[in-house]
Amino acid sequence: MVRRLLTTTALVAGLALPAYAEDLVPEPAPAGTAQEAAALRAALAAYVTDVPFEKGILRVEPDPMGQRVTLDAAPFLKADLGIDVKVAPISLLVSPRADGDWNVFTGDPIAWKFDTTIADTLQSFAYSQGEQKFKGVFAPSLFAYRTAEGFARDTVSLQNEALSDSSTTVANTKLTTSARPGQAGGVDIDFRQTFTDYAQTVGFKAPPPAEGEDGSEHAEAEATANSLLINIGVKASELEAIASVKDGRNVEARDLYVLVLRNMPAFAVDQKATLAGPFGKELRAALLKLMPFWSSLDVTVSTRDAGFQSSFGALRVGEARQVTHMTGIAENAGLDTDFALKGLSIDGPFLPPWAARFVPKEAALGLSVSGVDLKTPADLAIRNADFAADEPLSEDVKARIIQSFDPARIKIALKPSTLSATDFNLHLSGEMNFVDMNPAATLNVRAEGLENTISSLQRAAEQEPDLHQVVGMIQMAQGLGRKTPDGDWEWVVDASADGSVSVNGAVVKGPDPVVDPEADEADPEAEPNEGASDGAPSSDGAQ
Repeated sequence: MVRRLLTTTALVAGLALPAYAEDLVPEPAPAGTAQEAAALRAALAAYVTDVPFEKGILRVEPDPMGQRVTLDAAPFLKADLGIDVKVAPISLLVSPRADGDWNVFTGDPIAWKFDTTIADTLQSFAYSQGEQKFKGVFAPSLFAYRTAEGFARDTVSLQNEALSDSSTTVANTKLTTSARPGQAGGVDIDFRQTFTDYAQTVGFKAPPPAEGEDGSEHAEAEATANSLLINIGVKASELEAIASVKDGRNVEARDLYVLVLRNMPAFAVDQKATLAGPFGKELRAALLKLMPFWSSLDVTVSTRDAGFQSSFGALRVGEARQVTHMTGIAENAGLDTDFALKGLSIDGPFLPPWAARFVPKEAALGLSVSGVDLKTPADLAIRNADFAADEPLSEDVKARIIQSFDPARIKIALKPSTLSATDFNLHLSGEMNFVDMNPAATLNVRAEGLENTISSLQRAAEQEPDLHQVVGMIQMAQGLGRKTPDGDWEWVVDASADGSVSVNGAVVKGPDPVVDPEADEADPEAEPNEGASDGAPSSDGAQ
């Protein structure tokens, strides 16, 4: 048990290195012993095999404050694979706590660099951190950090390829995470990561010269190829990601990984025989335990003071935010997402002055999907799969999986959404469902400032005559709308399952033609009235 605790601590720490906070120091702990180091090495081998230790990639050593696990891949990559990669070693300091959890600490900044040649073109990649520290309390019973925090400063990523160069810098990165037992037997996890002063620049180059050119043309093309054609820059004063998982199946995912790794030697010898044996049953049970992955997952991604700059113009965003909620693999699975944008502006030589009035300054859009049965088909697939067969799912099982989907339960909704510009505010909402496998939808549209929009376009059309067509189309749409007591214009668009479409109750398209199934089954190559001739009697005398 102790071996597995130490192992999971080291593995999970490697997934959460970047972070930023006040200076962090390791928790005091008794000095490690050679015996404890050997036990930890054996425990790690159960997860990663003995190969990394034999190749010198991983090593475990006693430390004055516990045990130190060091990852050093550079010598192996150069000696065994011939890849000259400069990779700074990374070590994790771990020590047991009285409550059965483990202290974890790392203070080694991540840094790596390597060059490679692809199609006679030298390409280089580099990543470095000026400083990085991570400190947490890992709970083996949760297979997650009960608490953790960390930071990274001065992160730089450089990439030079045949057709592009890229440079990314982040002044500070901050990470916090926590976990606790969930109500349904899983693990509840909260996670937050923030980047400040983020900047990325990408330059696109001209393609290399074609073969067969003479010297002067080749030299000119080569000079062009070495120059940048387009530069694109992205900046943000802050980027933040927040996630919350309810009843995540962390332990079950770990057990599935261990099960697969334990059977890999036999699997490499005979795949079908291994899957047909006890491993197949254990794999099925492990997959069923892993469902529904989580009961819910909530993710919020936001940015402040962001900008996009290129030779085509500049786009600036004061604040952008996307909030997403999704269920796990459930009988009534769903997805809900909202996107909000504030302080949007666009400048550039390709945007005419009149168009600025129609660029949305703010936007709020929302979409939801509900009533999707994901559990039944997933359960059917796992319980009835023959992992040893060339086709794990039989035709009968495939048919049952398809039948388990019930479109009539599914509802897709466009939540109340808005687009706001100088001359107009557009309000949207609607929903779509399915009737006899055919979609039916209703869309509600309300426009504020429609007359201002038409007037602005008419003035712009004096300089841009093509805009008269746009004005005509908007006026045609206005003719289909109706005026509200507030002076706005609204349209209620109904698209029925029979193919008909109406706007504010007025039919603008009738139902689709009804197709006779028996007619579809007739011989498509047969001529009409084949065997008869313009009313002439047939051989049996029938007219």
